[in-house]
Amino acid sequence: MIKVGYEKYWCDFHRQSEEMNFSTLEELENWIFSQMEVKYSDDGSHLMSFPTPVKVERIRENGPWTIEFTPTTTGPTIWIHQIEDENGIIFSDGKLTCGLRHWSKAVQEWLIHCDKRQHNPQFNFVE
Repeated sequence: MIKVGYEKYWCDFHRQSEEMNFSTLEELENWIFSQMEVKYSDDGSHLMSFPTPVKVERIRENGPWTIEFTPTTTGPTIWIHQIEDENGIIFSDGKLTCGLRHWSKAVQEWLIHCDKRQHNPQFNFVE
């Protein structure tokens, strides 16, 4: 079981913190992508942001930033600040941990996978 701490952001005066539980990172991933109602691959890449080790190194950050996605043109942007499993925090952008950022190896691999999925979406179309 994993617990996700996230924020729904409309504007600086309208934001809402929430928590949600998932059984796996894959279930969280499917929830994220199932929310998307706008084109998010290629030219829509500003609608989703998955920090990956390569991106973090490229801009010389000291850890991951917020996992971010904007599912609709009229709704909020979702900012995932923290992910915990039964052992503790496996992802943090620092917002809820006094500025300390962290991501486990498993989360880094998962974020790489999510980034690839964003840019190469696959759907199960049938006859």
